[in-house]
Amino acid sequence: MISQSDSLSELQEVVGGQMQYYPREAIHSSGGNRPPLAYLESEGFNPRQPFIN
Repeated sequence: MISQSDSLSELQEVVGGQMQYYPREAIHSSGGNRPPLAYLESEGFNPRQPFIN
């Protein structure tokens, strides 16, 4: 679904919603039909911690 924004605040709301939805809820077949965060956690990664090289 594509949303249209008429102002910067509306755009921020739309983008923010997608940034919350995608890693937590969007199902991906390449990740075993799980959302990205669930897949990463099942593989032993903690995606909520910042990456330190």
